[in-house]
Amino acid sequence: MALRNTLTEVVEFVRQEARLSTNSSRGTDNLENIERLIKRHYTTLAEDFDWQHLVLKRNDSAARKVLSAGQRIYSFPASVNVLKIERAWVKHSGLWKPLEYGIGPDQFNAYDSDDDERTDPVERWAFHDDDEFEVWPLPATNGAANGDGEIAFEGQRAIETLSSNSSRLDMDGIMVSLFVAAEILAGNGQKAAAEIKAAAAAARRDRLKMSLGDKSKWTMGAGQPGVRRSVRHPVYINRSG
Repeated sequence: MALRNTLTEVVEFVRQEARLSTNSSRGTDNLENIERLIKRHYTTLAEDFDWQHLVLKRNDSAARKVLSAGQRIYSFPASVNVLKIERAWVKHSGLWKPLEYGIGPDQFNAYDSDDDERTDPVERWAFHDDDEFEVWPLPATNGAANGDGEIAFEGQRAIETLSSNSSRLDMDGIMVSLFVAAEILAGNGQKAAAEIKAAAAAARRDRLKMSLGDKSKWTMGAGQPGVRRSVRHPVYINRSG
């Protein structure tokens, strides 16, 4: 397993697997395209599967957000992959309580956020936009030092952004490089070589899924652990629904 390779290291893996020059000006010209492909495959692989080493639990302080009295909209914690949230919780009177997903007319008829109606604890949450969420009802008090009035998310943590050559991948560098090499070889018309690399990439991915894949994921409100659900936020995905 090759976790936490740097971007520079994975670029070299790709060049070797795709038989690209590492010394000539042509190698330099390929760099931007190689890095772009690495970032795409890296992100896609992280999002397409549930990886045990990326699991985010509510006891992780980086997965939490402290509520403020009367505040309706909050930014997600930076560590949360918002596309892969499984459950949300709120701490009240020393106990963690699950939050339901979805806020609509029935909720506003009970406590109207537009009229600044507040009570504790909050009971529901929903996406506000791509990086913010809304809570209902509005909290009546600020979050306390003992953790009361905190929201915590469970799911998968956000992977490291590959913003520099020294950035480290949160996915297996060999797997990513094989997928990238297969695409480059296919684009260069080397069909047989591309198929070999693609098969090697898929085989490594499948092995890693067995060893690093989370076998017990379950969606908020979906029942007992072990019951797999494929759609995490149907209300958010289909905003018109």
